[in-house]
Amino acid sequence: MPFPWEATIPFIALMGFLQLSGQVLDVTQRADNLGKAKRMFLDDFEVGMMERDRRLTGHKRGQRDDPNPPAWFATNKVLATVEAKSGRPGQKPSWADIKSQYWDQRYW
Repeated sequence: MPFPWEATIPFIALMGFLQLSGQVLDVTQRADNLGKAKRMFLDDFEVGMMERDRRLTGHKRGQRDDPNPPAWFATNKVLATVEAKSGRPGQKPSWADIKSQYWDQRYW
């Protein structure tokens, strides 16, 4: 059976562009994650730790080597930010407010 040589150049170009798009996707994901691989299969604990790291360092993949948190981190709570965003200062936010605003922050 003869080999279709006229189809090899488009096939090689197609495979090259697919590989290039995969490499570009990998580079952009690593650039977003401070040079680390993308996190996969996260459970609630890991998502909570990512939220804590984001509030502590300003980035979801940032970590600190100092075991003692800074002084301003003592008042940096998700509940306080939800209360401030709910428009009802002094009142305890409802579970719907907390869930909706935390859900928006959780999957960024």
